[in-house]
Amino acid sequence: AISAAEKQIFIADWRMNPEVLLTRHPDPPVRLCDLLKRKADEGVKIFVLIYREVSETLQKKHRTAAIQAELQELHPTNIRVLRHPLHFSTGQYFWSHHDKIVVVDQQIAFCGGGELPQRPFA
Repeated sequence: AISAAEKQIFIADWRMNPEVLLTRHPDPPVRLCDLLKRKADEGVKIFVLIYREVSETLQKKHRTAAIQAELQELHPTNIRVLRHPLHFSTGQYFWSHHDKIVVVDQQIAFCGGGELPQRPFA
């Protein structure tokens, strides 16, 4: 569905790795970041919402600041990443969203329980 997007892609995820493989052997490897860059280059607007860890020191595996930078560097105008929430301004320190949602062109949506950090799509 992402490869068929014409206007916009929305992704919400708790832990996300742009390097995750979306294909299986024997198909050629396609990483999520490569697919998003290709779609952004085609003019598709991409919006990503990822969980902002309470502390990058304590939760190094999330590395959302680095992921935000990596994704936005792929296409500075067509890829936007929001890390949510900003815990210290809200006083809510132990909270997270575990949403896993992909919406393509506001026409088709996928919702699931798996993260995008390591597992390929089934």
